[in-house]
Amino acid sequence: MDGVEVRVTSWHDPEGQALRARQLEETLASWPDEPIPASSMEEFPIVVILSKSGSSIACGGLQPLGGGAAEIKRVYVVPQYRGREQGVADLLLLQLECKALEHGLTTLKLETGVMMKRARAWYERNGFTEIPLFGPYVGATSSVCYEKRLAFASDHTAERNDR
Repeated sequence: MDGVEVRVTSWHDPEGQALRARQLEETLASWPDEPIPASSMEEFPIVVILSKSGSSIACGGLQPLGGGAAEIKRVYVVPQYRGREQGVADLLLLQLECKALEHGLTTLKLETGVMMKRARAWYERNGFTEIPLFGPYVGATSSVCYEKRLAFASDHTAERNDR
C-alpha cells in the first residue's frame, strides 16, 4: 500500500494510546450495553501502528499466550481508511502475522463481539476459524473467538501475495 509507514512500538506509545481511545469511544457508542472484557484493556508487548502522511491510521497488538500462541488485541482502523479497497486492515493483519512469526509464534487467537459481523467476516476471509471461547472469554455470551495457524515465513509470504 503506497505511502503507509509501519512502526512496531510499545503499549505506551502516545499514538497507539490515542488510537485505542478512539476505538473504545466507537465501541461504547455502538454497543453501550455490552460489557468490555477486562482483558481488552490489558497492556500487551507488541504493538503495530500504521501511519499515512504523518497521521496514525491503524493499530493492533499481540499478547503472547504461551505454547507458540498469541492473542491479537485491539485491532483498529480509523473510519476513513476502512474498507477492502483501502487495504489498511489487510496490511495491518499481515504485519501482525509477520511479527508473530518473527517472535516464534505460530498460532494467533482473537476475541471479537458476536454483533461485529463485518469484523468476523473479515477474519474469516483472512483464514481465521471460529473456536470455543478461551481464557478470560469463557462464558462471555457476547464474545466469539477465532484462531489461525500461521505458515512458515516463506509459505506465509507466498500465501499473502496470492490474494
